[in-house]
Amino acid sequence: MGFRSKNYEEVARKTESYFRNHYILLIDKFQSLKFTGIFEKETIDQALSAMQLTASFSYKKDKDNIVNY
Repeated sequence: MGFRSKNYEEVARKTESYFRNHYILLIDKFQSLKFTGIFEKETIDQALSAMQLTASFSYKKDKDNIVNY
């Protein structure tokens, strides 16, 4: 899975499809950020940890949902 210069919501939707998780976006402050990356063998936790290096956010997993805050 890869993406180039995509906003947070676009990355979340692509990640959602790739990892088969559902997301609830709680804040809009990341909409102005652009992300570029490639994830091939990473877990969802590894991918989100890498994204946290670019943007300061937290998340909580609950079954098949990931809640960002």
